[in-house]
Amino acid sequence: MELRDTVKAMLSDDYQRRLLAEYCQLVIRYKKLQKKKRYFIDRGEDDLYYQQAKIMLKYIEILEKRAIRELDRMDLPNEHEIEAGTRSI
Repeated sequence: MELRDTVKAMLSDDYQRRLLAEYCQLVIRYKKLQKKKRYFIDRGEDDLYYQQAKIMLKYIEILEKRAIRELDRMDLPNEHEIEAGTRSI
């Protein structure tokens, strides 16, 4: 799954679909940031990288908690399903 695959769900009137799309987008962005890890470390910017990654992980946790509380345990895709694009949103 890529960011462009989440656009339709982000524009939905259904807040559950929007929450799912937001979650998928964040996981996609986090995974891309992880792939850039070496670049940030080599440039001496690892402190900013780690701060951003830490905040993104906290945000992922918050969205997971919202899905459990607000969406009656909506089944969020795991990172492998998002990466492989095996779940539609």
